[in-house]
Amino acid sequence: MATDAKLVGQSVARREDEKLLLGRGAFVEDIKVPGTQWLSLVRSPHAHARIRSIDTSAALQAPGVTAVFTGKDIHPRFGTNPTVPLRFYGAESAPYDLIAVDKARHVGEVVAVVVADTRYGARDAADLIFVDYEPLEAAIDVEKALRDDAPRVHDDRPNGIIHWRHQLGNVSQAFEEAAVIVRERIVNQKIHGVPMEPRAGLAHWDPVQETMSLWATVQTPHALRDHLAEILHLSSDSVRVVAPDVGGGFGVKHEDPEYALLCIASMHLGVPVKWVATRTEDFLAMHQARGKTSYLEVSADADGKLTGLRVRHLHDLGAYAKGPEPSLSASSAMISTGVYDIPNVEFEVRNGYTNTTPQGPYRGAGRPEGIHLIERGLDRLASELGLDPTEIRRRNYLPPFDQPMRTGGGDVFDSGNYEASLDQVMELSSYRQLREQQQQARAEGRHMGIGVASWVKTGGSGPSPVDPSSSRYEWGRVRVDRGGKVTLFTGSSPHGQGGETVFAQIVADVFGISDDDVTVLHGDTATVAHGVGTYGSRALVTGGMSAKIAAEKVRDKMLKLSAHMMGCEPDHMTLEGGVFVCTTNRERTLPFAEVADASFQVLARPADMEFGLDEDSFYQPSGLTYNFGTYIAVVEVDTETGDVDLQRLYTVDDQGVIVNPMTVVGQVHGGATQGIGQALYEISEYDQTGQLLNASLMDYAIPTAEMTPEFVVAFSETPSPLNSLGVKGMGEGPTTGAPSAVVNAVVDALSPLGVSHIEMPLTPERVWRAIQDAQG
Repeated sequence: MATDAKLVGQSVARREDEKLLLGRGAFVEDIKVPGTQWLSLVRSPHAHARIRSIDTSAALQAPGVTAVFTGKDIHPRFGTNPTVPLRFYGAESAPYDLIAVDKARHVGEVVAVVVADTRYGARDAADLIFVDYEPLEAAIDVEKALRDDAPRVHDDRPNGIIHWRHQLGNVSQAFEEAAVIVRERIVNQKIHGVPMEPRAGLAHWDPVQETMSLWATVQTPHALRDHLAEILHLSSDSVRVVAPDVGGGFGVKHEDPEYALLCIASMHLGVPVKWVATRTEDFLAMHQARGKTSYLEVSADADGKLTGLRVRHLHDLGAYAKGPEPSLSASSAMISTGVYDIPNVEFEVRNGYTNTTPQGPYRGAGRPEGIHLIERGLDRLASELGLDPTEIRRRNYLPPFDQPMRTGGGDVFDSGNYEASLDQVMELSSYRQLREQQQQARAEGRHMGIGVASWVKTGGSGPSPVDPSSSRYEWGRVRVDRGGKVTLFTGSSPHGQGGETVFAQIVADVFGISDDDVTVLHGDTATVAHGVGTYGSRALVTGGMSAKIAAEKVRDKMLKLSAHMMGCEPDHMTLEGGVFVCTTNRERTLPFAEVADASFQVLARPADMEFGLDEDSFYQPSGLTYNFGTYIAVVEVDTETGDVDLQRLYTVDDQGVIVNPMTVVGQVHGGATQGIGQALYEISEYDQTGQLLNASLMDYAIPTAEMTPEFVVAFSETPSPLNSLGVKGMGEGPTTGAPSAVVNAVVDALSPLGVSHIEMPLTPERVWRAIQDAQG
């Protein structure tokens, strides 16, 4: 159906939701293959221990057990889990075995694999395996782990892996001449992604074709395909990975070693093998995030103008350097200049191994930590100088710009207008009235707080300023059939973001047709030949652009074909509302479907035109995009119990051009809620022996609907100059801005009592203790 109305910018209903709401979704757990056996994993109960021996005899004799594997069965026959090259940092990651061979390095590391004909049979047999461990002293705290006398997580190398520095100007001189300096040790605590659906996989080896098929709940099926091909010594064409409906990702569902173990088991037995993690398994072994201890120093002159920033970042990698995590510590430091003009900057970043669960990306991926540093620092400076938190920010914002600009931290921002974002959120929240209400509340003995945070977040998978090789493409293919129906094949793999809907809007606008006439296929490497995936606020920038470019190639071919069919000059052809029009004689038109059908007919096409309508695009971004915003949180604190009542969160987000406002509002609600979780509730708590103390949802607190505030949401649009859609990333911005706004609000509420800082999460106990400490 043709349409003249533009779909980009419209709140088109999400096409993904109906099947899920009606219970028609297909998650890995739902996929049934005849003859499937079940895999169970034996995991180390120790954070650090040598494996003296493993006795599998009892398990092998258990009913229904078909195979048992240990590390010595797997390695060196199969490859290790691939790690990201760190050559730009002059470093090399420790090997990441699929299964521990001689030593377990964190609680939850796999030490043996059991396969049986039933799920519970495999689980029971796993309990029969006896592992003789020699417990070793564990390195749990990253600051201690980086000392020379700390226990080594990996025997052949020190715990420190990357030591990165960046300097601009003269920070020492800036501090000597400063009117005020604030210093703070700030911890961004370890947290867990807690996707609703735990990790799961179903591997099926075809011994005749010698091909592997894997259904897995992942965000990056093509990357997992390539990893498996490397580990299993197969060609990529011999491996098929399908990401069906995925119940949440948030950065934590990637190329985990358990999927390779599934495939190895299936290859060995020649039958399908399935694994579904328990929630506790995921807490112990799915990667955690944040985990940074930072030392912040910020200086300013008497007018509140920032003069210097020094950050020392200590990043806990866990037992292995997983994925891009080592490089994210540098990115985290770089973004700590925020949206401010800081002439003198000095960063020192150290990454260290510890005997804890490996760290990895989680919504925001290093940037929430960096933003939290500068936003806490600015509030501390404002307090010292007697300035309103909004005023000290206004005096230090970078000026508006619409072309790429390098910051003091080393990032290259694409476009921004940060003061306008502050003005908008102050109007949205009636900020002056909020301050008047606060004074009234204090007069009544109530502790109301108002927190402000301005933030910026990378997106788009362009080349990092530190590592130019980090840029990632995305692939899109557009095909039009004889009836004029359009199919988009996208290498992005949406799993809740609304990608199917917004990609259809973009493609439909290129052709002037209804989005109902566009089918979007993704997540299956057998159907979608190439791809990178969905993470890092990249899907719309890279996936949207590759879809748009491929569609434009098809459109241009159709314009040439329609000109040939009508005897019109190609330069005089337009596509208007799904109809091809000759502008020199507007009565001469052709319907979209008729031109599509002609592309399959030999005599209807020009002699030099190839058969059909099928084009693709590998879109490679030239730089990172940077969405931004300013948030204001309103809280009230019960000083007797330490309980925080988060009442409202006012948000202004700028993500460039908005394709679908409804989906963006949803991203704000979800992302901000996860940021609130870090601020108030969530922490992965280890004891001194490396035991995770809260490895279930009975003990690990995440915000529920009743724990979220009223969201008051608004947007601005500062187009990115780096792509023709003008879009930036979106999904991680709210998770970046919300924690600092909430923490600043709580500290603001308690500032009359002498409280100047509280570490996240701001649990009632921590808040109460901060009050007691401040009052002596």
